[in-house]
Amino acid sequence: MNRLEVKPTKQAEQSSINTSSLRLTFLSRWSFNPYQKLLVDHLAKVGVQAQEVNCCIIFLPILLKQGKLNIVHLQSVHPFFLRPSRLMSMSNLVVFISQLVILRLMGIRIIWTVHDLKNHNNRHLKIDRFGTTLVAWLAHAIIAHC
Repeated sequence: MNRLEVKPTKQAEQSSINTSSLRLTFLSRWSFNPYQKLLVDHLAKVGVQAQEVNCCIIFLPILLKQGKLNIVHLQSVHPFFLRPSRLMSMSNLVVFISQLVILRLMGIRIIWTVHDLKNHNNRHLKIDRFGTTLVAWLAHAIIAHC
């Protein structure tokens, strides 16, 4: 496996951002993602306080207990709202999006790494599309894997 090496861009070199004051939480429902662990380890080496929270649908109280956060990084968003029934999927979507809106209103940056154009099970594709569109609209930055 190749080692991931991140070099600062000219913008980052000129920036006055102190990475030691950045606090980032990876919000995921993937407890088995090895790349996320590698990224957390690398960010720690450059002074970013990064941690993983493999959590539940109502995650806001957990994030707020952590104190001052600068960034919440989402991986796959489908597990946060898609359920077997349409009604449960819609209600979970409302809860999920509401929490993201609150984070944004608090000044916390939202980054989303998009892994899939749609969920693997082809479950409730209209709800899926609506949810991912809302997340894209709320995100401050989107990372796409090709």
